[in-house]
Amino acid sequence: MENSQKPFPHYDSAHFRARLTIIFLALNVLLDLIALGSGFMEIGLLSSVQEGRTITDAEAEANDIRQAIIGALQLLTLVFTVIFFLMWIHRAHRNLPALGARDLKFTPGWAAGWFFVPFMNLFRPVQVVTEIWKASSPETNTLDGTAWKSAPASPLVRLWWAAWIIAGVVGQVAARLSLRAETLETILVSSWAILVSDAIDMVAAVLAILVVSNIDKMQEAKTAQIATFTSPPS
Repeated sequence: MENSQKPFPHYDSAHFRARLTIIFLALNVLLDLIALGSGFMEIGLLSSVQEGRTITDAEAEANDIRQAIIGALQLLTLVFTVIFFLMWIHRAHRNLPALGARDLKFTPGWAAGWFFVPFMNLFRPVQVVTEIWKASSPETNTLDGTAWKSAPASPLVRLWWAAWIIAGVVGQVAARLSLRAETLETILVSSWAILVSDAIDMVAAVLAILVVSNIDKMQEAKTAQIATFTSPPS
């Protein structure tokens, strides 16, 4: 097969895809921060109504429009973030044989594909990213194709995935509460739930930036390391 024929197959840097992914993750963080501020404003407005203050239609409409615009921007940014993240995942995993890794559990296609398989997408993606992390490390013996298997797993990857799962669960709860909210009290509860969801989502995005950035640096460092002992002597 290709891996046995070429000790170090061609390496296509994933650096550009990593940069795009990080930029859009950073946009997610920024929008989450804006959403948190907007969420506190909404909670303040609702709390004042609960305390007996009468708000104008203009105030209520301004709040609804602001929240809707922020939510739409968050959704749009998330779509592009997912696209670039999966493009990066595919390229980063495809580079592993070029970094000397053998006997990989996943393929580049499934490295991205597992994110879409129900139930399996709860644990397969973190295994994929762990495989990429371990096989990308410059500290593993590049000449030993299976040395990466004994490399330690990154706590950062696990923290990112835990935050992502929790953010997803809380987001679903917040969405359901929002759809069912009819009274002032239930609207207030759903507003708090959305605020908590935005906060956890922001943490997950920051952790994702660290994961992508670290793997990108490791792959670039390891390919430079390989170049030093595969280059012909001068």
